[in-house]
Amino acid sequence: MKNVFLETENVRQFQTALAVLEDVGVVWGRAGRGKTVCAREYAIRTDAVYLRVLEDWSPRAMLADLCRKLVGTEPRTVERCKLAACEALDHRMRTVLVDEADRLNVSQIEHFRDIHDLCGAPIVLIGEEHLFAQLSCRSRLWDRVTQRVEFGPVSSEDIMLFGMKAADLRIQADAAKVLAARS
Repeated sequence: MKNVFLETENVRQFQTALAVLEDVGVVWGRAGRGKTVCAREYAIRTDAVYLRVLEDWSPRAMLADLCRKLVGTEPRTVERCKLAACEALDHRMRTVLVDEADRLNVSQIEHFRDIHDLCGAPIVLIGEEHLFAQLSCRSRLWDRVTQRVEFGPVSSEDIMLFGMKAADLRIQADAAKVLAARS
């Protein structure tokens, strides 16, 4: 079987939303639906900055990782990290993808809001279902969200496409519907 990246319906929605994103985007869905693979692929193709939230990340560690990816350095303080990130994004605007954002607490998310407000960099928060609820109940954050993408279950069309591209299999529509219902 070939290792392929499919432009599924979820991927197309993600790409469409990010093509017009100027503010903050939220991408959510159950684990295993392809959000991370999609975000990494998008970052490679568009030169977006991809961050993966780590357990127990402090604000300084989080912003230092962003700086490391933007300018190759890690300032010592939160304030200097934020300023360095904004200077880099002012010089060369890039979208910042924050995967596993549902692991962040609200004060950490506020740092990304600050960066967006200071330099206008598009920020995309990606996580599981509770990310949507975590953000939508905070108007100061939610008012900046202009694009929303929910990664739903795989479709029968996606299954048929996967069979063809990955294994040169022709899967009949009725069989694909059964597979979609069971997966």
